[in-house]
Amino acid sequence: LVVVLPTGGGKSLLFTAPACMDDAGVTVVVVPFRALIQDLVSRVQRRGIDCIEWRRGESSLAAVVVVSADAAGDITSKGNFLGYANMLCSKGLLRRVVVDECHLIVTSSDWRPKLALLKNLRLLPCPIVLLTATLPPVQEGKLAASMLLPCATYIRASTVRPDTRYYVSWCERGKAQETALAMCRRQQQLLLKRGRKGVVYCRSKLQC
Repeated sequence: LVVVLPTGGGKSLLFTAPACMDDAGVTVVVVPFRALIQDLVSRVQRRGIDCIEWRRGESSLAAVVVVSADAAGDITSKGNFLGYANMLCSKGLLRRVVVDECHLIVTSSDWRPKLALLKNLRLLPCPIVLLTATLPPVQEGKLAASMLLPCATYIRASTVRPDTRYYVSWCERGKAQETALAMCRRQQQLLLKRGRKGVVYCRSKLQC
């Protein structure tokens, strides 16, 4: 199952709601970034749901188990995640595996090769749910091939953000930082004084 919903569209309900049911078993959530793991575990725990982060060699149980994408597909090292997941299966506890931000399997596996190993999750005898807000229809075939899901069911809602605009600004060689600062000052005048927020992306924290 591939679910494409906009940010704030309720994707997290697909793994938090089942965890609140009787005989919830274990839902595994695969998350691509360290900061997202910490944030997700704390958010789920604040809702009163038993949730842990899986670390190598872990054998503890919880209604929601969050694991990094870099570890989830590993089948070679001792104490790997798939061994843990198979242990859950043998006890009849593993209900589903959810892969968050699944578009990264297509867009980022060239420089994060461990994302390509997530296809090994198909070895588990349980439903797999792939979540994203940014998978265009043209990439559905690539995702299906990467995850060995030729017959996946897609649930898709509009992810159009009418309140989001994009600008491309050309600058002279060597003046990228100067141009970026000018853009930030302009946005500060137009938006931030009205209580809105902005995000600046750079190659380093120092640049930001």
